[in-house]
Amino acid sequence: MLQRMRSTRLPAILILLTLSLTPSLASAATVEINPGDDLLAALNALSPGDELVIHAGDYPTGRRYGFTLSGTAAAPILVHGADGEARPVIRGIRSQNIFDLDGSYFTLAHLEFDGGSHGIRLGSTDHANLEDLVIHNTGDVAISCNRSGEVCDSIAVRDTEIYDTGADGGTGEGFYLGCNDNSCRITNWIIERNYVHDTRAGAQGDGIELKTGSFGNIIRNNVIVRTGYPGILISGFPEGAGPNNLVEGNLVWDTMDNGIQLTSQVTARNNIVIGAGAGGITSQAHQGFEPHATTVVHNTVINAGGACFRGNQWASQTGNVLANNAFFCMGGTAVKFAGGEPATSAATLAGNITLGALDGASRGMTAAAGLSDFVNASAPDLYPASGSTLIDAGDASLGAMFDFDGSPRDDGSPDAGAYEWRSGGSAAWPLSEAFKVLGMTPPPMDGGVPPADAGTPGDDGGRPLDAGALRDTGTPGDEAGAPPTPDAGTGGSSGGCGCVIATGHSARPIAAMLLLGLGIFLRRRRR
Repeated sequence: MLQRMRSTRLPAILILLTLSLTPSLASAATVEINPGDDLLAALNALSPGDELVIHAGDYPTGRRYGFTLSGTAAAPILVHGADGEARPVIRGIRSQNIFDLDGSYFTLAHLEFDGGSHGIRLGSTDHANLEDLVIHNTGDVAISCNRSGEVCDSIAVRDTEIYDTGADGGTGEGFYLGCNDNSCRITNWIIERNYVHDTRAGAQGDGIELKTGSFGNIIRNNVIVRTGYPGILISGFPEGAGPNNLVEGNLVWDTMDNGIQLTSQVTARNNIVIGAGAGGITSQAHQGFEPHATTVVHNTVINAGGACFRGNQWASQTGNVLANNAFFCMGGTAVKFAGGEPATSAATLAGNITLGALDGASRGMTAAAGLSDFVNASAPDLYPASGSTLIDAGDASLGAMFDFDGSPRDDGSPDAGAYEWRSGGSAAWPLSEAFKVLGMTPPPMDGGVPPADAGTPGDDGGRPLDAGALRDTGTPGDEAGAPPTPDAGTGGSSGGCGCVIATGHSARPIAAMLLLGLGIFLRRRRR
């Protein structure tokens, strides 16, 4: 009797477990909308596992679109333009943000945002992807997370073009992330392969700005051109709050201010800065944080209006590293330490090649031969020329594992600057006002600057940043453990939007395992 009860009840238990662990199994749906349908209603109706396909055309908002996308790790929400079609254009009005949203485990992809105040403003959000977007003509900033008391964590922004921000005289940043007073912050973001340009219409117009308190973020392989304020600005955060920030492989070109501005607990490596209006790379105090634990290695800076590198307060702080850089500010200042050169116990200075005056700096500096050290500085092609002073000039103990192009620095004698020279080699990607194209698959960012790089976020494997991503182009490491893209599903509500709902159940990993177990059990019973 007892055996019979077990035999008859166990399948029911498995079914109940399947339904409880995967509540979206029966409800996940693919919803398709066209111009004229109610986009906001469709967004508000999305449930975990749903996919909203927006077909090409214009979608005027007429107001702020405020909504929440509540996906889960097993059932992320996808909102994207239709494959094979032009991006649908979501047109905002100047007085309101276009998308004002929060939530978890969702992806926005292949969309264009035109106008609005903020293009996309995030509230408390985690595990989200913004990719393959175009955001332009905003009255203020393009992408922001800056509401007091809120945190945006584990978010990836990739392959997105941002331009013509601040059209109504707002601050006009491409990315405005966090709060000056640390009342909100961003953590564990990846901002990569984006193209941000022409942000000067606004009152400020930084390219990518991380405010006080933000940590564990990676900003890599972006192209930032013609900004009003710094191309990249990284503030400090309280000690012990989290891992350092990383700024790697970016091209910053033609800013009216500093090219890259750093405060503390950050590594900047393999970046190229051309024609900054003020300092090429500047490390200085900001919002009460002093410049310490700052590592600046293997960067190339040319033609800055101020010093190619300027370090303020470095003489009074510890844990800073300036090594293996190429600072070419002919007729100007290559390196300036305001307040004098830091003592050997305060900062590591080694392997830097300089062209221009040295102000408060002597240790770790070697004079360049001239612009002839590059293939063609005016092109600009800043790859080292054959016989360049840059070749093998770096300190191996402070060398990064890869260069600006993602090529390995594997000969045991790293070159100074952003590139690693090879006989017969050349730059894999000609520097241009466009998305950066890597010459090889981007390396996992776990190699760098031992020992001073302690705490810098390296290999980002295991971060569930790509939950539901549609078009990740292959940065290894940050896809580990990501759930699969949901398939089409049945059920769900169209929210009165005139939508088309496709049929077909979603396949979920846990559900599949439980159903497989159920099938095995039933087959055994039949025997």
